[in-house]
Amino acid sequence: MRHSCAKFFALTLCGLVVTVAPFIKVANAQQMSQTQFDWSKPQDFKVAVTKDKVLKLTYGDNLFKVAVSKQKLQILIDNTKPDNDFVGTGLVRVGDLNFDGYNDLAIDTGIGYGGVNVFSRVFFWQPSNGQPNTGQFSDGLDISNFGLNTAKKYLTSEYKSGPFHYQVSYKFDAQGPYKYKEIVGPGPVAIVSFFSRSGKRIKRILVDPNRLSQDDYTPAILSIAEKTYLYSKPVEEAKTKAYLIKGDKVTMLDVSEYPYQWYKVRYEGKKPLVRWIKTDAVDDGY
Repeated sequence: MRHSCAKFFALTLCGLVVTVAPFIKVANAQQMSQTQFDWSKPQDFKVAVTKDKVLKLTYGDNLFKVAVSKQKLQILIDNTKPDNDFVGTGLVRVGDLNFDGYNDLAIDTGIGYGGVNVFSRVFFWQPSNGQPNTGQFSDGLDISNFGLNTAKKYLTSEYKSGPFHYQVSYKFDAQGPYKYKEIVGPGPVAIVSFFSRSGKRIKRILVDPNRLSQDDYTPAILSIAEKTYLYSKPVEEAKTKAYLIKGDKVTMLDVSEYPYQWYKVRYEGKKPLVRWIKTDAVDDGY
C-alpha cells in the first residue's frame, strides 16, 4: 500500500514541544482561562462556573476534587498517574465548552504517541433544577487535543492512531455530548462519517480533503493509477473480468472498514458502473 504523507509542525503545549498533524488545534485561549500545574505538587485552582459561582478545585495525591457546595465534595479524577512523557506538568482550563452559557472544566491527564496526542478530561457544569449557581459537574469526557468550533458549536477531539489522523466533532443536546462527525485522514480522500445520538453511523462520504474547510462534502473524483480489476464485493474472491486503465476517473462512494483496503466507486462509461477497487488503485492511494 502507498501512504499519503502529511507534513507536520511543532506546537508548544503544557511547556512541551510536540509534533502534531496539520489539522490538530487546541481550544482558543481567548475562550478560556488556563493554569499550569505540576503533577508532583498539591495545588488549588478557582473555577468560576457562573458570574456568581466560584468553586475551589484541589489537586493532590493524584486526586482532583472540587467543592460544589459547602456540603458536597465531588471527586473528578482519582488516582491520576500521567506517563513519563508529560514531564511533570499539565493544564487546568476553564471555559464554556458546550455553549450553554456556563463555564466548564478541562484537565490534562497525559500524552501519547510520542507527544502527538495530548489527552484531557472534560467536565460540564450541570445546573440543578434550573438554578445556575447550584449543581455539579458531569462525568468526564476523555478527548485528545480538544478544540472549539464556536460557529457550529462543536467540541472537537483530534488524535493520531497508526498511519491515520482522526477528528471527532461532538454536538450537545439535553442528554449531553454525543459523537456527531468523524473525519479520517490523511490520504487521497477524507473519510467523513456522520452519527446519530445513539451512535449509529447514518452516512459516510469520501471527499476531497481540500474542501473540508468549506464544509463541502461532494464525493471526491480520483484517477486510476494503473490497470486495475473491478470487484463485485470488497473481497478477493469477487474479482470480475472488467477493469479500468490508468487515467480513468471514478467517483468515490464508500470505503471498507479499517484498515481501509477497498473503495466503492462509480465509473461513468457507456452506462454508470458501481464496483469495488483496492485502495492502492487510485493516485496517491493508501
